Amino acid sequence: MADTSVRRDVEQVARWVLEQLAAEELPYLPAVWAAQLADPVLPGEADRHGSLLGSELTVVAAAWTPWVVSVLTDVLTELAAQAGTDLAQQGWRRLGRLVRRRLRRHRPQRGPSRHAATQALTSGVPPLTGRQREAVWNRAYQLTRLQGRTDEEARRFVDLLVAGMCGDRT
Repeated sequence: MADTSVRRDVEQVARWVLEQLAAEELPYLPAVWAAQLADPVLPGEADRHGSLLGSELTVVAAAWTPWVVSVLTDVLTELAAQAGTDLAQQGWRRLGRLVRRRLRRHRPQRGPSRHAATQALTSGVPPLTGRQREAVWNRAYQLTRLQGRTDEEARRFVDLLVAGMCGDRT
């Protein structure tokens, strides 16, 4: 049973997912992680040349390392944004408006800001509710299928990602 009260280190979650999914790619994780922290890239932001994580790193057709880091960035940024919305729905309307206003100021029209993405990566994985766990699974699955992975590959990856985020590492 996972401990639901502890924030998990995001890089350790990425490492665990890669150990299960593509252990041969573990040596690339430090470079990919550093590039993501320096210049966060979210899924779908890869340019037409295949560069996913800025700088000189490019994606090999079957590489999982940049994808794991990119999807973690996306789902954690979405969770942080949703937390602001949840506050408003729980009666903290004034605080919620302030949070949403600040998020809008720092958020480009086409998605979360680089700052929000970096902050999501460095602040850790929060404990997830059942609803959040389901939302993370759905978002990560959708992104992975859009990337061109098979249903089986997407399900395996997303199951590992959610298990890692929740501490269900069996």
